[in-house]
Amino acid sequence: MNNIPIAPNSVFLDTAAVRNVCNAGANQVVAIGYHGDTVFDQPGTPDFAAYAWEMDAFMFAVNH
Repeated sequence: MNNIPIAPNSVFLDTAAVRNVCNAGANQVVAIGYHGDTVFDQPGTPDFAAYAWEMDAFMFAVNH
């Protein structure tokens, strides 16, 4: 198991603002807005929150 010794305190976002996310399956970056803190975003259709998770993980890795 890989351990990340530093906490990702400013990378992971839960916001309704439109932002770029990563559709790794199609090898493309798309702009999507999510529900924010009060509503659960589905990992797949219709919300594709997994795209945001992928981008968040990528940005964390790039910065650390």
